[in-house]
Amino acid sequence: MTTYLIRRLLTLVPVLAVVVTVVFLLIHLIPGDPVSVMLGPDATPAQIQATRQALGLDRPLHEQLLKFYARVLRGDLGQSYFLDRPVVTALLERAEPTLVLTFSACRRGSSPPRIRARSGTARSCWPRCSASACPASGFR
Repeated sequence: MTTYLIRRLLTLVPVLAVVVTVVFLLIHLIPGDPVSVMLGPDATPAQIQATRQALGLDRPLHEQLLKFYARVLRGDLGQSYFLDRPVVTALLERAEPTLVLTFSACRRGSSPPRIRARSGTARSCWPRCSASACPASGFR
């Protein structure tokens, strides 16, 4: 079981690398200039250029990607312009309700196999069945 968990955690690294790269590229593939949208229609070209420099959007794409990786590895997910606070703070605020819903759904989804296993109608199925009843657990 521990080797299985270690293998799953090791496969998580390349998956996260691909997801981070895809998110970065999708952000840059959106049509239009994000700085113009942020500053609004009344922004002057000088303001737009200064903001592009401050955000590092004037640098080549590969430099931006490496800087993005470095920030993500440090846990700095940036500033939310919509919420006007750090993204990590916004994620942590919503983590508790998400975890409560996830674990309650896992518990609810895994209870029938446990009952069947105790009643003798299923041969020690509950560890496997309870893990497969919760997709968030990562077990198959």
